[in-house]
Amino acid sequence: MRKIKTLIVDDESNSRDLLHTLLKNFEDIEVIAKAESAEIALNWITKSLPDLVFLDVQMPNKSGFDLLEDLKKLKITYPEIVFVTAYDQFALKAIKSSAFDFLLKPVDITELDKTIQKFKTKSLKSDFVKKIDMLYENLSQNKKIKFNTRHGFMALNPNEIVYCSADGSYTQVYLENSKLEIFTNHIGYLESILPITNFFRISRSQIINTKFLFSVIRKEKICILKDGENEIKLYISSSKIKELEEFF
Repeated sequence: MRKIKTLIVDDESNSRDLLHTLLKNFEDIEVIAKAESAEIALNWITKSLPDLVFLDVQMPNKSGFDLLEDLKKLKITYPEIVFVTAYDQFALKAIKSSAFDFLLKPVDITELDKTIQKFKTKSLKSDFVKKIDMLYENLSQNKKIKFNTRHGFMALNPNEIVYCSADGSYTQVYLENSKLEIFTNHIGYLESILPITNFFRISRSQIINTKFLFSVIRKEKICILKDGENEIKLYISSSKIKELEEFF
């Protein structure tokens, strides 16, 4: 029986190891490698041509979506992609509507079994390049996200957000035209629901919308956002400056 060559891609070692352990329960799955970044994964895919790739969405430097874009440019036998992600309502809607399969972290073996059975019956199979184009189209759509307030909730288009700043268990969200809203969600939750295509966490307490990024001053460790005539200066560490540079 030919085994299904499988690649695990995740920047978190615990997540890689957990998924690898679960996959050992399936005799027809052969894990050929575990990659900690999109760059390493791309090398494995072009060299070994796996059948199936379990791909984390949120990774530093290059996201899972960026890896798909890189694969799209190559004339190779494309693998089937299963996204593995923590709950991210924006990304999951885009993934679901683009015909890709996904698993939520922490991965449940029952759901993993369903995914593998779907792969075996080829129900995941469809045109790879078309799926990527559809995914990016869905990610770029102007979808509103629900944010909790003290008295209810607000529905906002993420493109309206300039940056977010932690305030204890609350988050101050600065919108276009110098508007400010305070939400009862902590900043970690906001990071998980905001689209990773243009939101970047510059520190433990702040997330910026790169759409408004104007410049970065390395020496002063400052990033400057521009909202119309309003200029906003925020602290950013040297390591985050490097990550932000690679983000583009």
